[in-house]
Amino acid sequence: MIFTFFSLLPFLSGISVLWLGFVVLLKNKNEKINQALFRAILFISIWLFATSFMFMAEEKSWGIFWDRVVYAGVVFIPVSVYHFGKAFTHNKNNLILTIGYLLSLFFLFFSQTDLFVAEIYQYSWGVHTQARLLHHIFLFYFIIYIF
Repeated sequence: MIFTFFSLLPFLSGISVLWLGFVVLLKNKNEKINQALFRAILFISIWLFATSFMFMAEEKSWGIFWDRVVYAGVVFIPVSVYHFGKAFTHNKNNLILTIGYLLSLFFLFFSQTDLFVAEIYQYSWGVHTQARLLHHIFLFYFIIYIF
């Protein structure tokens, strides 16, 4: 595994974003909005770091492994961003938030299977897995929660 330009960008972004998250959390770790933002940033950082390692994967099995780690963070990004928005606006409705976390757990489980991603596309900049049926359903969930 050798850092390339394409793998270095998400790695450096992950460091920057995670640093920001710690700065916000340490400013006041008891504040709900700071906790919610840190949680969202943590999931984004997992996505960025794992993407970096996925781009460096030289073997098919490692590419699939790291892309599944990518999704361990990505499946929680929509609901954690929504959670931050709730904390920011002091919204007390928890039903949509609870459903979002349950859906994220559902997608977390299936993101580790061939029903979500499998096989590898090889590019000059690295590798990426091929999306499967449940990945397409996840994208619908992702778009709905982000909007």
